[in-house]
This record gives sequence, C-alpha cells and structure tokens, in this order.
Amino acid sequence: MAGRPGRWGPARRRATLLGSVLGIAALLVGLVAAGPARAAEFINDSDPTIRRLQEVNDDVYLFGDEATIGGRAGRDAVVASRTFVLDGDVGGNLMVASEDVAINGRVERSARVAARTIRVRGTIRGDLVAAGADIVIEPGARVGGDVVTAGNVEVRGAVGGDVRAQGGEILIDARLGGDARLQSDDITVGPTAQIAGNLSYESNEAAAIDPAARITGTTERREADGPLGLDTGGTSLFSGLVGQFLRLLTALVAGLVVVLLVPRGAVAVAEGARRRPLPSLLIGLAVLVFLPIVLLLLLVTVVGIPIALVGLAVFLVALYLSQVFVGLAIGRLILPRSWADGGRGFNLLAMAMGVLLLGALRFVPVPFFGTGVAVLTAVLGLGAVVVGSRRARSVPATPPPAPPTYAQYRPTAY
Repeated sequence: MAGRPGRWGPARRRATLLGSVLGIAALLVGLVAAGPARAAEFINDSDPTIRRLQEVNDDVYLFGDEATIGGRAGRDAVVASRTFVLDGDVGGNLMVASEDVAINGRVERSARVAARTIRVRGTIRGDLVAAGADIVIEPGARVGGDVVTAGNVEVRGAVGGDVRAQGGEILIDARLGGDARLQSDDITVGPTAQIAGNLSYESNEAAAIDPAARITGTTERREADGPLGLDTGGTSLFSGLVGQFLRLLTALVAGLVVVLLVPRGAVAVAEGARRRPLPSLLIGLAVLVFLPIVLLLLLVTVVGIPIALVGLAVFLVALYLSQVFVGLAIGRLILPRSWADGGRGFNLLAMAMGVLLLGALRFVPVPFFGTGVAVLTAVLGLGAVVVGSRRARSVPATPPPAPPTYAQYRPTAY
C-alpha cells in the first residue's frame, strides 16, 4: 500500500491521538456491550503448550513460563509468558507479552508483540506491531501488511505494506510493497532493498543508502529537532517493559483482594460497566472532570477540609481500581456462561483475564495508544462504580423467612 509522504507534525499527532482514542473507545464499548462470547481454551501451566499436530478450534490463552504453539490455534491466541515460540499456526490474531519471542510458523491475521527480543522467521499475513530492544524480520520471512516497530529494527524479510520504525539502529534490506517512514539517527538501506513507495525519514544525519538499493518513489529527509533513538543497547527499554509487568502484577494483586473481600460489590460494579456502558462512560467522564473541582473548592474552606481529604482518598482508590472493575467486566463477558457458578473462582479468573488483556493493550507501540487505554478504562471504571452502586442499592433485600406457624408444629394424628 504505497502512501503519500507525510510529516509527523502537530496535525498528524492530533489525528493519531483522536484515532487511538476512538479506536480504544470502540474496543472497550464493544467488549462490554457485545453478546455471548466465543468459546476459549485456557492453558495455564509452567510450560503451556499446544503440541505438534494438536488443533484447538477456539481462542487460546497461554499463561506460564515457556509457552509454545507447535500445532494449530484455530482462532486468536493471547500469550503472557517469559518465552514464547510459535512453530505452528494461529488462525486469527496473535498477541504476546513476553521476554523472548520467536515466530517461526504462520499467523493468519495480525501480530502484536511486546518483548525484549523478537524474531520473525515465518509468515504474518496481516500487520506486525512490535516493541522491543531487538526486532528482526529474518530473510525468508514475510509480513503481508504493515510493520510498526519501536526498538532496534532489522527488516531482512519481505513486507507487503509500509514500514514505520522508530528507535535505535534501523536496517532496511528487503522488498517493501509500500513506504518506509523512519525516525532514528542510525538508518541503513542495504543493497537488496526494494522500496516500492517513498522513503521518508527524520534524522540528524543522512541515512546510509547503498547505491544498489532501489527506491521507486521519492527520498525525503527531515532534520530532527533533537537527538533521536531509544537507549536499547542497555536496559532502558527493557526496564520500561519490566515496569509495565510490575504494574500489571500490582493490579492483579489489588483485584485479588477486591474480589475476595467484596465479591458482590465487585460484580455489581462490573455488571454496571458491561450492561450499561454508555451511561457509565458519561457518568465517569463527569466524575473525572467535576469531582476534582468540587474537592478543590472544599479544600479552601476549613469545614470542608476533612470531607475533601476523605473524598480525594476515595476518588484515587476508585480511579486505581477502575482497571480491576473493567477487567472483571471483560472477563465475565469472554468466559462461557456455563462457567458462571457465582463463586469467587470464576470471578477471579474473569478478573485476571480482563486485567491481562488491558495490560497487553498498553504495550501496543502506537502513539498515545496506551494513554488512550488508561484514560478510557478510568472513565468507564469510575462511571461503573456509580452505576453499580446505584444498581446494588436498588435490588430489594431478600425478606427474612416467615416464622413457623402452629400447624407446622402440630403433632400428626394417627
């Protein structure tokens, strides 16, 4: 898909922000408002594996240390593990949060990966969105759509669409069906590079372009405002990923405490988000905008200071727990209804699934994407607290059993 050369100016950044926010809004509303979810296969083990020749026709969720798909996952696959290897096939989308990832097999749709090292040796028919310290598309590999990356990037395999890369060292030495849009101070275009579209890059230094490389469109360089690149040679980017994992772990622990201590309240709030997403979004937006103003006004009065401090504490707690409530709503939607036995185990599994999915979305290396996820989760969660609390209060309490009558105790006549 050859595209027009564009500039990363304020207008484009605003458009990217708006698109990300609208996309996340549609995703969250769709998740909480959709109908019955598809079936899913959960593999939670030290080494979760789909063995060679094994086929799973449902969505697959693998959580553990060393995850492997050697057979076929017929639909989407979501993986959270220390290492992940795909030697088989994924019939839908692939989403991975890991340390080391090797995609040797085939992904029928798109792949979104956050890891320290990412190597693609197989085929991805859709887009590849990746963030990591080192990202390599090996010779012989193929990505049918666009490639969007952040980190040290080597593109040695064919790409059917555009390549948009930002980070440390960037190497393009393969056939591209679209444009190459790059941001780095270390850009190399190798001798076997064939770019069907335009080459546009932002850098403080001119790119090293081999004379044998073929660029069908134009070549445009823009001077960078300051130093570019990511400090991926050390542990900067990986520390950021570790920080994300620690925040995710903290959210899971908080969710565990909430579901165990106040299961009915947590479910009521989650159901408020799932059954009434639009009112929850509107109410949450109003709370997020106006409540801090009210608390600030109370702080300037002597009488209102204690109320403002208590209100601020409650607001911050609800703001943090919004990811737990929205995650619980998403998990209760995804899990089969036949599993809903009303017990804490079901709700714990649903909460963990939802929080992990929200956390994985924040790894997507698209500008403002993670911020959009966090903001909309907070808005939806805050509104769900209000909607769920009102819903819980509106449910009539179960009347106590009537006292036994004399007839119940009257001796039976023989």
